[in-house]
Amino acid sequence: MISEGAGCVSVYLLAGGKSTRFGSDKARASVGGEPLLLRVLRSLGAFPADVRVVAREAGAYDDLGVETIADIHADRGPLGGLHCALCDLRAQRGEWLLLMPCDLLGLEQEWLWALWKARQEGDRAVAFLGERWEPLCALYHVSALPMVERQIERGDGALWRLLDILEARSVECPQGWAEQVIQANTPQALARYAKGSIQGP
Repeated sequence: MISEGAGCVSVYLLAGGKSTRFGSDKARASVGGEPLLLRVLRSLGAFPADVRVVAREAGAYDDLGVETIADIHADRGPLGGLHCALCDLRAQRGEWLLLMPCDLLGLEQEWLWALWKARQEGDRAVAFLGERWEPLCALYHVSALPMVERQIERGDGALWRLLDILEARSVECPQGWAEQVIQANTPQALARYAKGSIQGP
């Protein structure tokens, strides 16, 4: 965990999807000779100190040196992953978590610190806002858990709508985000990143 003042944060990477568009387990896809999941972790540099992966099965990525916990609600998408992460955070007596997918490339550490430093007492979420919310690189407070559970009960998987419900604190989307950040949902997107069309860490 990272401590700064009275707060602390853990990092949860989402890897519970079926990788349907990718065609294979994208978390293990090779990027420069290392699995994509580890590439994303390395891009965070010194920011995370307590990282867990949320996957379909517990232990799925333990062999990569990252503790992996199982989704509580399978096939509920990122909202289900967030729910699992918040439940785990509560069990660890934590307050804040940084949620990220296992395929988000091109982030800069200073952007993450901008999110972390923007949070204020009483906030339940902090996220970048440009033309739209960026809910898959965002901070969520453990107090958001009841709202997440209600949204799951309603069958509404939209994380951007959750941020509206949580009255999330918005942080201006960093300059260069649109050009630099890529979510490697397909082999083609990952290949473009690997070829350097989008600058990687």
